[in-house]
Amino acid sequence: MIVIRSCSGFDELEACVQLEIETWGYDPTDVLPRKAFLLSQKIGGQVIGAFDSEIAGASAEGGPESLVGFALAWPGVKISEQGPKAYLHSHMLAVREGTGTAAWGATQAGTAPGGSQARNSAHGMDL
Repeated sequence: MIVIRSCSGFDELEACVQLEIETWGYDPTDVLPRKAFLLSQKIGGQVIGAFDSEIAGASAEGGPESLVGFALAWPGVKISEQGPKAYLHSHMLAVREGTGTAAWGATQAGTAPGGSQARNSAHGMDL
C-alpha cells in the first residue's frame, strides 16, 4: 500500500535527495540538497512523500527505506491589484521506476533518463 504523508527528519529528506539523483541521473554535486528540502518545510512549503508499506522491513507508515516518490513545493506570494496572494509553487516530482504510479496520480509525468517517472519544471506549477 502507498502511504502519502509529509516527509520528516534527516533520513527521509536524504532519501528524497537520493531519489532525485536516481530519477534524473544528476551528479551528487548538482542536486537540490537536503537542506533545501528542510528549508522549504520551514518557510511554509511542502515535501510530500509516497512510501510503499509493502517493502520488506517498512513500517505501516513507511520510512526512508520505503520512499518511492516525493513532491516538493515552495511557498510564494503573488502581488496583484487585489493585493498579495499566497500560493505553492510545485517545483519537483519524482517517482521511483517500477512503482505503480497510478496509486499516487503521477501517471501523466514524463519519463526521465533511465526510465524513471518524473516531472521537473524550471517554471513548475502554481497550486
